[in-house]
Parts: sequence; structure tokens; C-alpha cells
Amino acid sequence: LLAILTTLILSVAIVRVMNLELIGVDDANILFVYSKHLATGEGLVYNIGGEHVEGFSSMLWMLVAAFGYLLSNQPSILLFALNVLLVGSAMAYAWQTIDSRLPAAHNGGARDDNQIASLSGLVFLGWMAANPSYFIWTVTSLMETGLWAALLLSTVVLCLRMIIDDDTGPWRLVGFTILNMSLLLTRPEGMAWVLYFLAVLLLVFRWQGKSFSSLARDWLIVAAACGICITTLILFRLYYFGYPLPNTYYAKMTPDKLYDLRFGLIYFVQFMAMNWLAIILILAAVGVAGRYLPASIGTLIQGEKRLDRYQLGRFFMASAALVGILLPILMGGDIFGAFRFFQPVWPLLILTVLLLPVPKLIRQTRALSIAGVIVICVA
Repeated sequence: LLAILTTLILSVAIVRVMNLELIGVDDANILFVYSKHLATGEGLVYNIGGEHVEGFSSMLWMLVAAFGYLLSNQPSILLFALNVLLVGSAMAYAWQTIDSRLPAAHNGGARDDNQIASLSGLVFLGWMAANPSYFIWTVTSLMETGLWAALLLSTVVLCLRMIIDDDTGPWRLVGFTILNMSLLLTRPEGMAWVLYFLAVLLLVFRWQGKSFSSLARDWLIVAAACGICITTLILFRLYYFGYPLPNTYYAKMTPDKLYDLRFGLIYFVQFMAMNWLAIILILAAVGVAGRYLPASIGTLIQGEKRLDRYQLGRFFMASAALVGILLPILMGGDIFGAFRFFQPVWPLLILTVLLLPVPKLIRQTRALSIAGVIVICVA
């Protein structure tokens, strides 16, 4: 409730301070036209009776907005409220994981250190609240970024829970599958993220000591479900629009990958220049991923537990943060301000650091803990 309330207060404050109208940015308005025409039976077209061009990036968010038009002629308030619930709930899910799992990660399996849990939760909430751009893009823009950020954070946290709890039970695999299918339907780069998460699931299965033959059933079921989802989406696009990816992708990407990489690197450097504390967290993620990468590869190949579950969790969080940083670079960055493509990675950066072992002095010194929260929030 506190995470949702924080999201609501900050988002409303942004609307008031920036004197925004809840109509969304221009890309959201384009998607709303498609949604309205679908809801009124005109089909997925921008102009009624016009050609079929997929001028929006997110099929799932378009369907959500179309449902909103079935309920109201002006669904902006509904979509704003939905974004608040999605983003706030994903933050709450991460926060609850911090409170329940991080003490064990810091204390060799014991879960009785409430102070470090509450400290980490405050740091996480402070980190999120200190970045208004996150809420601008995930809530007030009314674009698919809110849905995307919530799905990405939830999938990462679910994977972290499966690793730390050493539990890949049927219900968790069902949730994992649904989240990955939703990522595929939300943005084109969901395909890259799903491949990454499937690799992580394979690593976790191998860490649990399963042979390739025994893990094939569960892993293949998840992979097949995701494969059927993306294949169906691509076939529909080919049938209805004539292209396998949205027109927005073709308008943005160029045949010259070095050209895209150059602008992506410029985008990344500008992001770091505007968010100097993120530089430290990115370097920490690089250090953690580099430290545990050889053992993780050995586990994947040989199935031996070369890492304990907390070390494996740290490697996963660090690698997830780096994947989130790398993809916008490879995509050539973005023309919008406030670094839209990097905002969904914002919570992953702090989660990577919160998983690191905390010195006993900090855990036991309340004054130092409170001072640490203040410094991080101010920074």
C-alpha cells in the first residue's frame, strides 16, 4: 500500500508541477487512435478505411487501451490509475522480497535481522522516489512503458525468488511463463529479454543438479509457450500488416549497426552524466557479474554447485541490470528526454547493490544505517 501510495503521490505531483494534461505523450496518442478504432469495430488502423500499418510499439498495451475505450470515451484517467497500480505493485513485490529474502542473503541463511531488511526497503523506496523521470515515463506518459517496467521488474524479482528459495515449483513456472509471454506482447525487445530469462532458468535448473535430459520437460514447456506466443504474434502481423515487427521499429532502426551503436553509446554517456550515482551502481554490477561469471558458466555446463544460492542471486541481478543497460545501447538510444529506455532498469541497479553483503557494523549501528539512507536519497 505504501509503494502504491508513493507512486500515486509522486505521479500526481509531477502532473501538477509540470502542468500536464492526462492525455499522454504523442506516441501514446497514436496508440489511442488504434485502440479506439479497434474498440469501435473499425479495425487496427490509424485512419478509418485506411491502410494497415502498425504504428504502435505495444500490442498488449494497445489491447488494454482498447478495453479502456469500451468502458469510457476518455480512458486516460483509467489508464493513469492502472499505471499507478502496475508500477506500485511491482515496487511492492520487490520491496517485500527485500524484506523477506535479503536478511538471509546477508546473514548466511538466517532471516531474523529486521533492521537490515527495513534499511534496504527504505533505500529501495528512496532510490525510486529520488528519480521523478521513472514516474514520468512509467505513469504520466500513458505509454506502454509503465506496463513494460512493471512486467520486467516482476519477472526479475520472481527469478530472484526462485534462485534464493531454491524453488522452481509448478506455480512459479506458470507465473514465469505468463510474465515472459506478456513481455513478448509488450515491446519488440521482449524477445531479447525472454531469451535471457530462459537462459537464467536453464542455469537455475542446472544449479539444482538436474541433468539436461531431466530438465528438458519443464524448460521446454516454458520455451514452447513463449515460442508459440511470439510465433502467433508474428504471423498475425504478417497477415494483417505485412511485416513481422511494428512499423515503429523499422522507422527507428537502420541497416548500419555501427551507426546505431554510436548513438546508443552517446545516449548511455549522457545518461551517466545526468545520473552520476548510477555510474557507481553500474560499475558494481560489472564487478559482480565478472566475479561470478566463470562459476556460472561452469554450473551451466557441468551442473555443479560452484556458487551458493545467494551468490547465484547476485550474479543474476548484476547480469539483469547489465542486459537492461546494454539493450538501449544496441538499439541506438532514444529521441525522448529523461532517458525513457533506461528507466525500467532503474530499480534493477539498486537491487544489485542491496544483494551485496553488508558489513556487520552497518547492520548493527542504527545511526549509521539512518545516515546511509539519507545520503543515498539525497544523492
